[in-house]
Amino acid sequence: MNRPYIVLLLVSLFLLAGSSPAFSQTVNYMADYKVEGDIWIDMQVGHRCNSGAEQKQTVRGSGKMSKKMSVAMTEGKITVEDSNRITTAADALRNLTVTSVIKLCSPPKHTYDDNMFSGPVALGGFYGDADQPRFWVLQAGANGGWSGEHWSEYADQWESISDQIWAVRLEAYPGESGRLRQEYEAAYGPYSGGRLLEDDDRWRLRSDGKRAERGPYYVGDYFRMSQTATTSMGELRRYVNISSPWSHGYLFIDGTITGFSEIRESFRLRNIRAGSELDPDWFELF
Repeated sequence: MNRPYIVLLLVSLFLLAGSSPAFSQTVNYMADYKVEGDIWIDMQVGHRCNSGAEQKQTVRGSGKMSKKMSVAMTEGKITVEDSNRITTAADALRNLTVTSVIKLCSPPKHTYDDNMFSGPVALGGFYGDADQPRFWVLQAGANGGWSGEHWSEYADQWESISDQIWAVRLEAYPGESGRLRQEYEAAYGPYSGGRLLEDDDRWRLRSDGKRAERGPYYVGDYFRMSQTATTSMGELRRYVNISSPWSHGYLFIDGTITGFSEIRESFRLRNIRAGSELDPDWFELF
């Protein structure tokens, strides 16, 4: 193999913009990698419930890789464009592999079982026992419970039906190539049990328990993904496990393809729209 070379452009900008109290601090990150040789990279962008989601990525093996990445983050929201092209060296002892795991903060749908009755649980769920409060509410950090003051007493009887993960692993065999491109947005804002102020960025349940009232600067509760993964010859692994307590929707994928593969996917999780006064331009990538 030729002597390894690295060309790396890394730009990290910390911007202060005073246009809106909800988005006065943002972080933008851009990277352009061209690398060849023995490659070992660990990367994480976002931090699950601080930026709405987090993406952990690893690159392992010998060969060539080009990568372009743009990230924009603020409280409760992350926007990512990520493109990776790999070619494993013909004499590689370890195939070149890219693994990407995205973990959402947006809470999953739950079930409830107290040995007396069980069933699916969603927002606005009603139960006949007078000793149990009527509504389940979502808390920041993906916790759940009754809206009554003693909801935590029931916490060990709740079970989530999904782990809110979107993951892919791409491996190219010696002399073969692969590509992973993904563009996504994820948002999740905190829950507020009190009155929403004019400039509040939170949300709460309406009195009927079936809809959310939003602060004007609320970032939203959603996940949008567009992804393409291909291998000329290699192994492609997919794992998706996402649900919603709002729509009762559920998506599960667990599979491995060995050989040639080309998979194009798009996904939309729409729970709560962004607030009416949210500036739509803050996350524009450059």
